[in-house]
Amino acid sequence: MGGIDVVAFLSDLAVRGRVTASTQNQALAALLFLYRAVLGREVEGLGGSVRARRPQPLPVVLARDAWAAMEALRGEEGARAVLAAHPEWLAEVPIAGAPPRDIDDAEDYRQALAAAGGA
Repeated sequence: MGGIDVVAFLSDLAVRGRVTASTQNQALAALLFLYRAVLGREVEGLGGSVRARRPQPLPVVLARDAWAAMEALRGEEGARAVLAAHPEWLAEVPIAGAPPRDIDDAEDYRQALAAAGGA
């Protein structure tokens, strides 16, 4: 298995396997480790593989019912679990252009308003 085979494998992961970018990167790291540490050689020609895309996060608006549960949390993983358990609390907001900055608390909100020319 040479560089062409590695490129084909990584491209297949992205195209047919539809894996995330982090999964494809982990596969590449594992193959590089195999070649360098175990086989004692470099892999040539890895630049041509199709890269998996990182998903673009969509802005969401939370229902008022979610606020108390969210205020009690620390860190993103807890919020994801709460939101996964209550999808009815979410509304995706389609936007044109670059996504707005993340607003997690009252201070973030005040800064966003000030940057937009608001109060």
